[in-house]
Amino acid sequence: MKKIIAILIIIIIAQLIAVSALGFVYYQIKKTNPAWDKVEFQIKIQDIDINNESVVQALKFYQQKSPVIKNQGNSIIYQRSEEHNCREIKLEKETKGNVIKIYEVMTGPACLCRCGSQMTMLIKNLPTGIYQVNIYQAGTEYKLDQAAGHEEPIEPKKIKSKWIWVR
Repeated sequence: MKKIIAILIIIIIAQLIAVSALGFVYYQIKKTNPAWDKVEFQIKIQDIDINNESVVQALKFYQQKSPVIKNQGNSIIYQRSEEHNCREIKLEKETKGNVIKIYEVMTGPACLCRCGSQMTMLIKNLPTGIYQVNIYQAGTEYKLDQAAGHEEPIEPKKIKSKWIWVR
């Protein structure tokens, strides 16, 4: 009987610790409400002709195809490579509370070449807190058999989401 009571006490203590930790994280999320006018967004898009790059550069490009979201000090860095066949690509952002939405927007006609872009967004001067970073693909869909200017808008599609704790 004493063993059962001891086990029950240990279970209750473990649950209390888990609830306390969860409460702390929830408090940090609710507390995160940055003054977005003081946060700096830097965007860099580097176009690459994959056919004319060295094998090493082409391999490096393809290794970065999956989105990377990481923090560095009081900054968040987003990086990804995308093959887009001459289409115009840009990064856009939307912020609300502790949520940062990054949109990869592709528009314009496509070609048959193999070119792409390395995209980087650096979000600097973030106050301490927990942020949810969501990455979406958006823009227009273009098929080679379509006449120019007849691009179909596509619904933004979430491709990655990550919680980041900035300290």
